Amino acid sequence: MKRILPIILLMLGAYLYPTTAFSQLFGKSFVNITKGTVGGTYEPGDILEIRATVAVGNNLRLSQFRFVDTIATNATYITGSLKIVTNEGLVFRSYTDASADDAAMYDAATRTLRINMGSSGNGVMGGTCSTTNPATTTGGGTIQYNGRPSFFGSTCIMSASYRIQINPALALGSTLSLNGGGFYYRVGTSGTNYQNNIFKAYNIALSSNIGLCSNSVGANAVLDDNGSFGSGNTQNRSYDAIVVGYPRLNVGANSPNDGNYAVVNNLSPTGSTNVNAANPGSDRVFTIWDITGDHTGASDLAAGNAPVAPGTTGGYFVVVNASYANGEAFQQPVSGLCGETYYEFSAWFKNVCSLCACDTMGRGSQDANFNGADPSGVNPNLTFEVDGTAYYSTGNIAYSGNWVKKGFIFKTNPGQTSFTITIRNNAPGGGGNDWAIDDITFGTCSPELNFNPSPIAAVCADAQAVELKAIVSSYFDNYRFWRWERSTDGGSNWSNTGEQGESTPVNDGTNHTYQVDYPAFIASAADDGHLYRLRIATSTTNLNNSCSFADGTNILTLQVNDCTILPIEIRNFTAQLRQQKAMLNWQALNASPGTLLVVEKSTNNRNFRDMAIIQAGTQTAFQWSDPELITGATYYRIRIVENNVKAYSGTAMVNKPNGSDFIIRGVQNPFNASLEMELAAQRSGKLQLSLTDLQGRVVKQQQQQLSAGVQRVSFHQLDQMPKGMYVLKIQWNDEVFYQRVVK
Repeated sequence: MKRILPIILLMLGAYLYPTTAFSQLFGKSFVNITKGTVGGTYEPGDILEIRATVAVGNNLRLSQFRFVDTIATNATYITGSLKIVTNEGLVFRSYTDASADDAAMYDAATRTLRINMGSSGNGVMGGTCSTTNPATTTGGGTIQYNGRPSFFGSTCIMSASYRIQINPALALGSTLSLNGGGFYYRVGTSGTNYQNNIFKAYNIALSSNIGLCSNSVGANAVLDDNGSFGSGNTQNRSYDAIVVGYPRLNVGANSPNDGNYAVVNNLSPTGSTNVNAANPGSDRVFTIWDITGDHTGASDLAAGNAPVAPGTTGGYFVVVNASYANGEAFQQPVSGLCGETYYEFSAWFKNVCSLCACDTMGRGSQDANFNGADPSGVNPNLTFEVDGTAYYSTGNIAYSGNWVKKGFIFKTNPGQTSFTITIRNNAPGGGGNDWAIDDITFGTCSPELNFNPSPIAAVCADAQAVELKAIVSSYFDNYRFWRWERSTDGGSNWSNTGEQGESTPVNDGTNHTYQVDYPAFIASAADDGHLYRLRIATSTTNLNNSCSFADGTNILTLQVNDCTILPIEIRNFTAQLRQQKAMLNWQALNASPGTLLVVEKSTNNRNFRDMAIIQAGTQTAFQWSDPELITGATYYRIRIVENNVKAYSGTAMVNKPNGSDFIIRGVQNPFNASLEMELAAQRSGKLQLSLTDLQGRVVKQQQQQLSAGVQRVSFHQLDQMPKGMYVLKIQWNDEVFYQRVVK
């Protein structure tokens, strides 16, 4: 972006790096016009703008200059799109498709095009184009280092440009291969020093623009510190080889310069924490970069974190001055992957310069006569690749002062266990293209599991059938294969129950969902305490390796009770928060002197631990205070023990201060004749349930009084409703919750 160093142009595609002082540099890139500033994958029907760029500096002149290219197979040339654009993508010259009337032409018969290029001001414009033959030297113009479009009067940068549309009939999963094309020219304005620069072909994968999933999980295999670059109390971190081919420099008044990067916790060269300092001003890099902190853990994801003062610990991020560097801004091989599995690769980016532009006359944004379209200049435009093939474009990251998340979903092939992720900068250099990156993440779009009943299935020994149901919900439809597993030692070891299969998920508009039922059985006392879980995978093979998924926080406990009726009765069992601790109150009627009341506590309403043992005696009113602070939703129950027979009270719940006093622990989805749910409330209240169709019509309502504690609630008489998607509304007192459900 600066005029201090000779220019080295960043482009996506083929690159030429001079071994002597910079004179000329070439590159070829493409921009997804259809996806605009939002970005996305490449899809059939998208319009791409192909840009072949030349930068001429060091007092050099290139003459008889022309660009020739062939339209890619399975793409259609967009009529009337021949032009020369500036490094910001602004139109500098437009041409017709016809031959011999201006400096460019398109030959539909051979699907080739040619643009004769030259600089205005100094140098000669392109002349007349009457053939697409690259060997024909007549008509090519002269590009002079101080010609226009000008980068501060010392370098001329321009791009030959045209547009294509990807064939709308192409199938998702196919690949479009762009032809190379090339520049043809003579060094100087006389003599026989003819040269050419031929670009390599480039592959683009066509995939659905499905966006990012909301529940990606998994070990971050990209960088240390989980892709966040860590934290420290020194402003600059010594962290090399983050940006491929870029040297690392500390932040200073004019650093990092073009083709360099820095790892910092504050982007101000003076250590200022005033993000509103004068702009331009000495507290800013090059007097104009943003003063900013990192992104990791920010409460406001768009704003990010404030910069920290010198000597104060703060999170690090990477800032890239990408104007004059090579195309690879990040590259990482990733192994240990699972076949037929969706992965999310994403990062947070920030355009850090609002006044970096340079207009075609070479005047910067701070010049009173500046005549550019955007004072921030060249916007970063990044391409994400897998194994050298483009899959996703961020679109232009316009200056906003905010962080933005960009990323895409990639599905591995059967048996694929590794690939290489690359981020390339797709914007030409000069006047902008300065950006920060943080929180690079890589994870699996995981499914969600819910059990019904949950988290405990309580039955009477040798009398009552156990009926277990698992509901699988996933952003994608590929987690189709499942297996029930059981543990008889508290979860230390799990065994295959022999119940496994494949199901077809139903798309409810948000997720893909299906239900798996475990065959009903009569439980004996020996089954008490057994745990059940569901393991799911994307293939039968993956069920038997580390590529399967079993939610360790969602496990069903089988509780087998001796249903001998005890005379004792627990009434009015409540839990209330008193100075961040739980106070329990209850009544025990018909207790005998040998009856024990055991207070149990859980943070997940599944795994309870003994907290206190109270002798019942002839007393009827009881009170007990938990000595531990309440830090989240906490559940209590009373275990009644009399003559080696046990029974349980209902469950009471309290939450931390300012925590919700109403928790929805599980909703059956999909449902059939009834819709079951588990609700936890700290106090009693009025519960209203309603089901609404997608046209907003209420098709079923139900009201009841909800007591304090944890209880199962059933929305009854739904068997006559047609199959489809509905919106469940749960209103408890003044709180309202919504969830999509499918019958």
